[in-house]
Amino acid sequence: MPFERIDSSGDAGIRAWGPDAHAAFSALGDGFYSLLTDASLVSPAGGLSLAVKAPTLESLAVKFLNELIHRAEEERFLGASCDARYSFSGGEHRLSVVILGEKFSSKKHTRGLMPKSATYHDLFAGPAGAGWEIRVILDA
Repeated sequence: MPFERIDSSGDAGIRAWGPDAHAAFSALGDGFYSLLTDASLVSPAGGLSLAVKAPTLESLAVKFLNELIHRAEEERFLGASCDARYSFSGGEHRLSVVILGEKFSSKKHTRGLMPKSATYHDLFAGPAGAGWEIRVILDA
């Protein structure tokens, strides 16, 4: 489990890491879904594909999480696993993501925290140590 929850004065956050950007962004998605429910109860029954681009790594992380929040609220989608592919081209940071999961069911899933948005407070995304790390605080 290459992520952990960060508690920050009433809000929640995620610290995700991995050997490269792909792994760190994948862990960030998995960490997000762990805030919403017990991820072990989510079946990889369906899929969701996303493409996100931004001028900086930090803004890419925020846009990615805000898209996940939107899909969770509007479509009631919960992820069981997240596979992110990071690239940089044309001066933009890009993320292509495939998430396996299913729609929320009160009969099957527990209710956790539903963040309102990802913030830029104490935000970090980039190389750290021998790998990559992303830290994002979510407005709860």
